[in-house]
Amino acid sequence: MKYKKNQKKAILLTVILLEVLICFALLYAAYYFLIKPYGLFQRFLPPVVSYIDSSNITIPEDSEYKYYWEYEPEQAVTVSEPWLPEDVTYSINEDTLNDLRDYPIEKQPETLRVIALGDSFTFGYYVDTANNWPEQLEDMLNSSECQYKNYEVINLAMPGFDVPYIVERYIQRGAKYDPDLVVWFEGGSGFTRHNDYTQPLVDECIDKIGIPHKIGAKENNACWKTVIEQLQQEYPRQALDAFMENSYSNLAAKTNVPVHFFYFQHMYKKYQNSIQNFDETFPDFEFFGSVPKLSAGTLLLDDSHPSAEGHKVIAETIFNQVCGYSK
Repeated sequence: MKYKKNQKKAILLTVILLEVLICFALLYAAYYFLIKPYGLFQRFLPPVVSYIDSSNITIPEDSEYKYYWEYEPEQAVTVSEPWLPEDVTYSINEDTLNDLRDYPIEKQPETLRVIALGDSFTFGYYVDTANNWPEQLEDMLNSSECQYKNYEVINLAMPGFDVPYIVERYIQRGAKYDPDLVVWFEGGSGFTRHNDYTQPLVDECIDKIGIPHKIGAKENNACWKTVIEQLQQEYPRQALDAFMENSYSNLAAKTNVPVHFFYFQHMYKKYQNSIQNFDETFPDFEFFGSVPKLSAGTLLLDDSHPSAEGHKVIAETIFNQVCGYSK
């Protein structure tokens, strides 16, 4: 009798152990095959935030925007974070751009000149300058049999810039290069970022909870999430779209060349509707929702910015449009 009781206990424990192992295996499979490849957790995170060391930047006096800034020219900016595998370096050229070289104002013959616009996803935050997608795209174009002998991709992007700031950057630094094409990559934050509104509220939130301002984005994500939710509650989507549309109008007025606007395939439906409206309003803008989802791990860094491999995916996606473009 005692033997049978012990046998039943052993069988019950075995069943429980098997159920635990099966549950663990199912959870791991769900993470490895569904969540990790498609970054499903990313939709629950606040917008990607970039924090800047103020010791190597300058504040232009002629900008109308309160938080507009630039890097000091001709310097190497080294960035360290405990979660980065190694330090990264931004090579800031003589025109304050994150580019490996300086570009002459006058174009050389048989050259297609491209201006790259965007925020930290185009700037190449947390990757070496050589690995941001504009640099990789320029290398791809010049090593392929495209239509022009020479290709230049000039990176005007800046971390943390919203749509008006990006357009201001083009007016201040980009227009003089007389580009043949403008390529704008929107990572998604542009639809909710409004620097002159959000930054003071974020600073106030940080002061209230008593944490330093110069810390990594992860500690400040709660403040950004709260402020973005407040922005979306106070302003309907139509008002935020009008805010962006006004800036696009300023860009259209300052350039007489096409603007190719790239964004992720997984963009929220409400943002896709906004893009459709922009497409109808701006005939010289072309919109391409062709950039694939960057999965966590090899294509995204721990803070959700693209890794060097992620930038390569973006460059490869944009390559075909630029390679086949004729001015």
